[in-house]
Amino acid sequence: MEAVWAVFGIGAALTVVLFGYVAWRDRKRTTSADDSAAGRTSAAEADRQAAARHAAQGAVRDQDRLTGHQ
Repeated sequence: MEAVWAVFGIGAALTVVLFGYVAWRDRKRTTSADDSAAGRTSAAEADRQAAARHAAQGAVRDQDRLTGHQ
């Protein structure tokens, strides 16, 4: 029975050490204010492009309606 507890203890210790190492290694990978600003800028640009496409399609539809094309 002591061997079973020893195996569990070693496994638990390795798990704690591994978790600590991964947390220590990833501490530099946290997001920064620059990442957040870049995301907002990208989303705004995507919205502007979608609006431009929508407006262009509306202009084509208006022109088709005026000329009688469908």
